[in-house]
Amino acid sequence: MRLIFVRHGDPDYARDCLTELGVRQAQAVSLRLEGEDINRIYTSTMGRAVETAQATADLLGLPITDRLSFMDEKWTPTHAFRFTYDHPWAEADALAEEGLSLLDLDPAKTQWFGDGERLAYDADMRQAFDAWIETLGYRREGRYYRCVKENGDVIALFSHGGSGSRVMSHLMNLPFVYFCHMFHLTHTSVCIFDFKGTTGELVTPKARLINDSRHIASL
Repeated sequence: MRLIFVRHGDPDYARDCLTELGVRQAQAVSLRLEGEDINRIYTSTMGRAVETAQATADLLGLPITDRLSFMDEKWTPTHAFRFTYDHPWAEADALAEEGLSLLDLDPAKTQWFGDGERLAYDADMRQAFDAWIETLGYRREGRYYRCVKENGDVIALFSHGGSGSRVMSHLMNLPFVYFCHMFHLTHTSVCIFDFKGTTGELVTPKARLINDSRHIASL
């Protein structure tokens, strides 16, 4: 199985839709994905992700298989978060500037997760993601996945910077804030993970591509 993560296009957060630039980005990423042999498309339920996914669905002549509410993004940028830690990327950058190791941090002691609500949200999303992945044939065991049913599908999942980073950091067994700092996903960026293995084998998902946004370079 191949799982392709796509972040939504440039958003109007207030109206939860794409801007004019975001519409152009969605069209550009649909052309970028045309040769990936995608046969199933999933999206979060939020408008900006659905609109981005629809451009690819229309080009490929595919339906949107399902809208996954667990991939919705609860916390959205305020565009004034640099020193308030209202966004994980801001805190990750600030912690890095302090010389702290983002690989060794206790998330519960950071300001982003410190209230406990976000920590629970993070855990719930990862658990829901694993439940979904199991329906596709791969069951989480510890830090990896057991192939319980071979699956040759190529699946595109359209979501958000936050939710995409959460589940990809989970696949890579990396701390969320570290992933945010190292792989700041741009709008309509493409990330590709392969789940190789036969029935019964323990599978380590392989990151084949992270944050490819060459398709919007000229927009």
